[in-house]
Amino acid sequence: MCIRDSPYFERPHDAALDVALALLERLDASHEGLITKVGREMLALPLHPRLSRLVLAAKDMGIGARGALAAALLGERDVLRVERGARRGTNDVGSSDLVVRMERFERADEDGLRAASVEAEGLDRGTAFSVKRALDTIARAANVPRVPDTRLYEDEDAVLRAMLIAFPDRVGKRRETRGKTIVLSGGGSADIADSSIVAEAELVIAYDATKTAQGVSVRGASAIEAEW
Repeated sequence: MCIRDSPYFERPHDAALDVALALLERLDASHEGLITKVGREMLALPLHPRLSRLVLAAKDMGIGARGALAAALLGERDVLRVERGARRGTNDVGSSDLVVRMERFERADEDGLRAASVEAEGLDRGTAFSVKRALDTIARAANVPRVPDTRLYEDEDAVLRAMLIAFPDRVGKRRETRGKTIVLSGGGSADIADSSIVAEAELVIAYDATKTAQGVSVRGASAIEAEW
């Protein structure tokens, strides 16, 4: 059956349905309105389609545990305690705001999420436990390890590639070198928040973007390479 003709309990408006179907096409979950093999695999995971695709992409790359953690972090409130209006430090420059959260969570998780470890990593303890529960659920559903057997830096490129597969419509290009404004591939522009560590990459995935009175603010970004 064509997805558009499914017996919806409450049928979405046509415009919303068009947007959703277009995203499913870009995620390889559907083709010409029909669900694909990837789409059927995504249905087995209790996640938003983007996050399901992220988990499957990571699993295909051999980093299933890291994909499960990435999805768990993205599906919960921000695990990192960031004060409103906070700015990154002068030397805090990196490839991904998500990878920073993965790194800090993994260190605290290795210590059983003890209060001292969570505090030392700058995490919100309640959110950290929510992430842990989500991680356990996702790892079981996706049949991937709960704990990785590699160091995060070894898997970082694969994590960023999986993010691109899950957020193919969120690509942005920095307007000026080290400037905070990016031009979005789908049209319009956005500003990378001062708290983001992604301060140098020319191409980014704006995975966490919010509309504000001043425009679109990107609180979470990940660098990508042009050849990807």
